[in-house]
Amino acid sequence: MMGSMSSKVISFFLLPLYTSYLKVDDYGLYDLVSVYMQIAASVLFLDIWNATLRFIFDQKEKKDKYIPVHTGMLPFLCSFILMTVSVLIFSLFRPIPYLPLVLASGLLSNVTSYYSYCARGLGHNKLFALTGIVSTVVIAVTNIFCIVVLGLGVRSLFIAAIISSVVNIVLIEFKIKLLFTFKIKNVDIKLAAGMMTYALPLCLNSVSFWFLTNFSKVAINQYFSITENGLFAIGGKFSSMLNLVASCFSLAWQEAAFAKDGTTEQRGIFFSVAFDKYVRFMVSGALCLMPAIWFVFPYLIKNPEYAAAQNLTALNLTGTIFSIMSGFLASIFGNIMKTKFVFVSTLSGAIVNVALVYLLIPIFGVNGANLAFMFGYIVNVVFRVLLLRHYIGLKVDIKIVVISLVLLVTNLFMFFSGRVYLNAAAFIVGVIFFFFNFHSEIIKGFELLKAAVSKRKIKG
Repeated sequence: MMGSMSSKVISFFLLPLYTSYLKVDDYGLYDLVSVYMQIAASVLFLDIWNATLRFIFDQKEKKDKYIPVHTGMLPFLCSFILMTVSVLIFSLFRPIPYLPLVLASGLLSNVTSYYSYCARGLGHNKLFALTGIVSTVVIAVTNIFCIVVLGLGVRSLFIAAIISSVVNIVLIEFKIKLLFTFKIKNVDIKLAAGMMTYALPLCLNSVSFWFLTNFSKVAINQYFSITENGLFAIGGKFSSMLNLVASCFSLAWQEAAFAKDGTTEQRGIFFSVAFDKYVRFMVSGALCLMPAIWFVFPYLIKNPEYAAAQNLTALNLTGTIFSIMSGFLASIFGNIMKTKFVFVSTLSGAIVNVALVYLLIPIFGVNGANLAFMFGYIVNVVFRVLLLRHYIGLKVDIKIVVISLVLLVTNLFMFFSGRVYLNAAAFIVGVIFFFFNFHSEIIKGFELLKAAVSKRKIKG
């Protein structure tokens, strides 16, 4: 949690800095370039770090865990070279702004992903957390220095990402020594083929995921301008707080899901209970966060150029709920080794998003992209639930789903009403919904805290 949440926290609290010193056009350009780099990385790197993590769990002996780690480095190196060449060739036909910075940040981001997943797979979660926190501090300090002191503008964002990645890689390498312990004999070609087979559906899923999550920004740029892209990006940043809530246990959940064994029935029961709790927790967080954003937005974003982004936050947040649920379900497919269905379900959502974005943007403006994003993920989640119901008997509490949807729609109307008392009421409803779902856990937590305090008093 600490390793993943720190970057989300800092990206949120740096919003006043970005919106005060960077023009909307510049931020929109940075976000759009980042989007194109993501699709390039997804296609060329095949998400090999996910495959490496999954195959590490198949090794029981600690010394054998480096076999998939070193084996995965071979396809990763090929992808690294291929991406470098591809981006350079592409730039000959269509100039890329800040090409050296864009390429360096994109490549190093992928190296960081591989190192981080290896650290987790080898059991170094404290190291993963430490590097996440250190990288966050580096990003914050570098951005402040480059933007405020040096006045480098949007280039500062790329520079900060590069320096942060280098620090992250060096720290992990110092501890787990992926390069210094590399041995050719650990590279298993047969295993590499198996990892590629496992990773290919995940790669195709990542491409579909890009069309599901990020294609909206391309469509916005086509209909409007880079300015609206900047507003859309800032509006989406507030959803990072919900992602922050999810990150409290999302990475730990991924490892637990990969490692869970037992009969199909036992796994079905385990995953059903986990998904039910997750839905309740995420919806509760969103119900509280949506009205909270309405209140704090004017204080965080004071630059009037970005004021229009406020009305883009609520629908993006709602879509983010379903995207988080989608990621939760994806880990279950990893457990049952059915990753091809992750791709199929993501592709279905991507098709819906691409089809709707061109239909809804002319009607609802930039918020049409948020609606397309939301409906795309709803289709994705429903598809995955139905598939998991077939394969492991996943059960969903329909009653809580209906209640959650009614409350979310009500909160949206209250948000767009622009009235203080309605948004205050929406926040209270969110808190009540949270206590309704987790009152027993809260009571148990207080009892444990009370027992711990009493124990300390007795010792004293």
